[in-house]
Amino acid sequence: MHIQSFDSFEDLQKTLNAQIEKAKTWILPRQAAITFGDHWMRIWDSGYGEKFLICGYIHTVEELDREERRLGASEEEILEEHETMEYSYNNGFRFGTAYSVIEPRGELGDTHVSQMVPITKEEFEDAKLLRWELELVADLPWFSKAVERLRAV
Repeated sequence: MHIQSFDSFEDLQKTLNAQIEKAKTWILPRQAAITFGDHWMRIWDSGYGEKFLICGYIHTVEELDREERRLGASEEEILEEHETMEYSYNNGFRFGTAYSVIEPRGELGDTHVSQMVPITKEEFEDAKLLRWELELVADLPWFSKAVERLRAV
């Protein structure tokens, strides 16, 4: 495990910005096209010899706005959130809910598109029915084809 420390917040920001720029160079055309309302998957390597399937859904702006209003956000706060979302989106991050055997009910957060393989809603639902179990989902006919679709130009 590598732990990095910083002498200042500015040093942290410079390093994060450099890492974001590097990650943007890894984005393939089909990953760049992943947008609001789409589904995706990725294989996460724990570093301890275990791999996990993570599948996600990218919330639409309308869904996010509706939830913000339900929670009592003002229109001004929603517009500020749009600015933050636009910045993140332009840097390759997509906000949504990710599901896995670790978080079967889902976890909100950002994922970088360079780590996503686009899948259909039907493929997402297949993985959900199999409780996000990599060994089971990997046997489905569409699984390897999803990765092939990513590489196709």
